[in-house]
Amino acid sequence: MNAISRFFVQLARQMKHSPDGITAAGLTKGMTKLLDRFVASGALVAPRDPDADGTEPYVLKVTQAEFDKWEVVWACCPTGVARRIHGVPLLIK
Repeated sequence: MNAISRFFVQLARQMKHSPDGITAAGLTKGMTKLLDRFVASGALVAPRDPDADGTEPYVLKVTQAEFDKWEVVWACCPTGVARRIHGVPLLIK
């Protein structure tokens, strides 16, 4: 999620001060390409509970919250990552 956020900040900087149509298209296209790259690499996968979350690895929503403020929301399902690693040392006689 951190990597996606870093790329998003770069994209947002590129789109800043662009007209509304270019901003909407640029944010949508840019984030779709970005998230598709994470899907292709296996970092984003289909949700584990498709009944509740659907079958797509991510959902993207780009809205104009105010006349000069855009909101980009992405919900995604990352693959399992090694957050907890447990080692068991054993002695051999």
